[in-house]
Amino acid sequence: MPLWSNSPVFCSNADRLTADRILGAGTTRFGLWGEQLASWGRLYRSPAAVRRYQKDAFFRLVRHAGRKVPYYQRLFQVAGLSSRQLHELSDNTLIPITEKADLQSVPLTDRLSNDVRLSDCRIHETSGSMGEPIRIARTIDEDVRLFGRRLRVQVLSGLRPWRRRVIIGASPRAFLPHRLGLFPVTGLPLEFTARETVEQLEIRRPHLLKGPPSALEQLLDEYPDRMSSLGLKTVFVGAERLSRQTRQRLEQICRCPVIEFYGAAECNLIAWQCVRCGQYHTCDDGVMVEVLRDGREAEPGEVGEVVITALHSFAMPFIRYRVGDAVRLPRTPVPCSIGFGTIESIEGRTVEYLKFTGGPKISPYTLMDELDPIEDVARYEAEQTGPQSLLIRFKPLSASRVLELAELIRGRCGNILPSDVEVRVQAVERFVLTPGEKRRFIRSRQANSVDPR
Repeated sequence: MPLWSNSPVFCSNADRLTADRILGAGTTRFGLWGEQLASWGRLYRSPAAVRRYQKDAFFRLVRHAGRKVPYYQRLFQVAGLSSRQLHELSDNTLIPITEKADLQSVPLTDRLSNDVRLSDCRIHETSGSMGEPIRIARTIDEDVRLFGRRLRVQVLSGLRPWRRRVIIGASPRAFLPHRLGLFPVTGLPLEFTARETVEQLEIRRPHLLKGPPSALEQLLDEYPDRMSSLGLKTVFVGAERLSRQTRQRLEQICRCPVIEFYGAAECNLIAWQCVRCGQYHTCDDGVMVEVLRDGREAEPGEVGEVVITALHSFAMPFIRYRVGDAVRLPRTPVPCSIGFGTIESIEGRTVEYLKFTGGPKISPYTLMDELDPIEDVARYEAEQTGPQSLLIRFKPLSASRVLELAELIRGRCGNILPSDVEVRVQAVERFVLTPGEKRRFIRSRQANSVDPR
């Protein structure tokens, strides 16, 4: 089923003009930042109005890609979509889904709009945490738009122009507000030891701290008192899944709210946790998010795969692109003044689902729900080592309870796993990540990816 009713949207000169503005042709900085200010009003439009905005932006991008981007020109041709059909298209599902492997198999220039020079773009790269990094090119104006969307939701989540931020694992770019002395931000590399990081935090005294849960966990493990004394106003987390246990520890030790952000390098922000309703709002005026199950739209309460379209990425479009994540839609959305769509929970990467012979696919969060409540376990990871075998590594807080905790973990796994799955449990002193690596609760040595069906 398409996302919108079957009413055609015809090509107009506005399509080309909008693309030129986003690509930076004749755009003034005042006009671009004016658009950023106007984007605040879209937060509170009705869901129907937001859908109309997405529809216009989606088909404008599709028509641009059909004219200017070699990869999409070939994709549309194979799908039997002529230039005229693209101009009259109203059903988004007629556009084929693109996989990461599809983009990796073509030259970078084939994914770039032919009126954009690569030398004029900023180059970004996915983390490659699944072994599959991909390069992304954006114009400066496109980066500014994405920065504006991120800044907007951070302000909604507690950021103020005078509050200092420190981001662990990033080197923030300087945008106009930063050059004016607003929203000061500093980056700290993941390569720092926990001691070096906490020393820098004590020097900089940030109001807000952002980082991946694994890096924050290490700080809590080694320096809980020093983290507690920082006086943080808010902790932002992203890049990795946030477990219930880690959230509780951050809130208790840092004594402040914890807000989760969900994104992907291909489109930046996908969704953020709303301080008003508690669910995750999709960033509907920057990205179109489809949640698909068995090729159809997922029903309320179902888990589905995330397919995104970066609505304002004209230099290097990502149209109906499968990011490899699974999310759960809310059974009943919680009323909120923000009119954007909602996600109930981020279930994990689709390739991180557990799949045993003869049994159902198991979400990482199902396993986390069993293991998170166990006391005296500082951290754990699960690795599917074979078709019928699972290894759980855990860090105990109490050396005297190692055997007891191991049996408890094995028993909790038995609550959700088929009876013939071999569960091995191993206590470790610490978990080591290579520099820049993201934490993954679930790791699999299985050759085939699995999906949330």
